[in-house]
Amino acid sequence: MYDVRIECYDWRYSAAILGLVRFFDYWKIKETNVPAEYDNSADTIEFDSRYITREKYLDFVEYYVNEILHDEMYHTKVETFLRGQESFTDEQIKRINELLKANSIMKEVYGKIKFDGNNRDEILSLLQERHYDIVEKTFQNKKNLYANYCNSKLMGEDTQPHCRLLGYSVDEGRKSKSYAYAFQDVTGVFRDSKYFDFIPFAFTNTMDAIFINNNYNIENLRKSNDYINDQITIYRQKKENEQKPLNVRSLLYQAIIQSVDFIDYDIEIIIKGRDKEYFETLYIRKDKIDIVREIKDISKLMYSYKINDKYYINVGEELIQSVINGLDLSWLIELALKKELDNSNNYAINRLIEINMKIKGVDDMEKKLSSACACAWQVTRKLKQKGQDNKIKSYKVKLASAMTANDKKRVYDILLQLSIYTEESFGFLYSLLDDYDKNQEIVYAFINALGAEPKKKEA
Repeated sequence: MYDVRIECYDWRYSAAILGLVRFFDYWKIKETNVPAEYDNSADTIEFDSRYITREKYLDFVEYYVNEILHDEMYHTKVETFLRGQESFTDEQIKRINELLKANSIMKEVYGKIKFDGNNRDEILSLLQERHYDIVEKTFQNKKNLYANYCNSKLMGEDTQPHCRLLGYSVDEGRKSKSYAYAFQDVTGVFRDSKYFDFIPFAFTNTMDAIFINNNYNIENLRKSNDYINDQITIYRQKKENEQKPLNVRSLLYQAIIQSVDFIDYDIEIIIKGRDKEYFETLYIRKDKIDIVREIKDISKLMYSYKINDKYYINVGEELIQSVINGLDLSWLIELALKKELDNSNNYAINRLIEINMKIKGVDDMEKKLSSACACAWQVTRKLKQKGQDNKIKSYKVKLASAMTANDKKRVYDILLQLSIYTEESFGFLYSLLDDYDKNQEIVYAFINALGAEPKKKEA
């Protein structure tokens, strides 16, 4: 009954499987006895290849692009206009004629024919006659659809000698064929499958299109990618209301953090930017995911600092990306310290300091941080008693600037000067002298606490 069986060998086959599952899911709603079998607990799909015809593929394409991607095709817009009313305004006639020339296949089908408000049946008749050609060419050549993922010339073709995916394909017409490492064919991975034509249905419809290769089984493959699509829909609407661009990678990281039920291990993410001719691979380690999942109050860190009129830095988004990629947060802490000289957001900065220590794998710092904070509070009290509040801000600026410049000597000098001036012993300095890089969070904690009120102990 089934003549094809596909397993999740690598991300390409996983994405093809997800695309095929979505294809067969669609047809199982419309028809009975669809010859395909895929158990949610398995990582394979079996089906009768004869069922996948050009017409069935293109019917699914039209449904998927219009209903799932919400990227209505030009001919569908024309049909909606023409079937929806009897009379048309000059503006509507103009818009319909623009759609009739919107891409090469629409120009080919309608040629010099224009809509004048009275020839609706002629327009609809041509649309019906060339329906599959229009769907095929539109999907095949549009930069956010098939052409974003594959060599558009190979759509619908049988398995080729070289892979149809961009970055994996080879242009046989080129004189040079140095497409693999060391210019040897055997070093490249170029195996093709005609079922790679289903890969576009596995990715998100975003500038950086995303596929989560959570291929433990089909259920996880579905859940992971359906979830990120749902989140994109929600956040896209939110960002449109706020008139802000959608940061797809930041949204991806947040979605992975929240999807604890079906992503609880290292995960591979495939990203295809529309401006790139290749696929990117991003590996996210479980230990990094766990660090961010421990941040229960992430919403309190979702605020931005203005850098200039056109550039803002969102602290929460930068935090998540840094943790996921194992990057030091020092630059973000230093930025926050400079922006929060009035001690209005000490809590958030303390959280950044704590998280950075987890990224660096630094343990047993609680007593040292507490000591630094206690010293800062004592210094604050003494300076305020002397009526020298301005010196508090001055020292915060000096220390933050020295930390940003990574000027260790300057940091030591400022702390010693402050210790002598206030006659306050800075015991934490010994840890700093012993290992500055390991203990620099102590200085961050000191700067953050300088000028702040001591924490009240719970009764």
